[in-house]
Amino acid sequence: MATLWEEDLENINLVEAEFIRWCDKWNRENAKENPVVLSSLTAAIKECKVASFPNLHKLLRLVLTLPITTAECERSMSRLRTLKTYLRSTLGSERFNELTLKRMHHRNYPVDVMAAVDTFAKRFRTKMALLTQSLLNEENVDE
Repeated sequence: MATLWEEDLENINLVEAEFIRWCDKWNRENAKENPVVLSSLTAAIKECKVASFPNLHKLLRLVLTLPITTAECERSMSRLRTLKTYLRSTLGSERFNELTLKRMHHRNYPVDVMAAVDTFAKRFRTKMALLTQSLLNEENVDE
């Protein structure tokens, strides 16, 4: 695994020695009466001090960035395809990129709809007037 990220490591030749020291550290820890338990990679990286294990720490950080499944990547591509098909002809690339990121991360960044409507209304007064008139006409038809 270390050779895969050789360019990212400080010294590839020290990885094996660091790993042996890491194992020794945890063998000593397990021999204690109340040992620290590493239940996840996140716990391991918190215990892996950069000063003592620089290469191992970097490897743990790199492993944490790997996706566990391809589902998120596939989902992102599917959303991108949907957006591209629907919006391709009407958007510039900058706006398209913003919408793509918003669509992929919509749970993390909720939108204040009223603020968006207010911004639209301030920027595009004539379009807002047409929209308001259209909505009023629909209400009159429904009655």
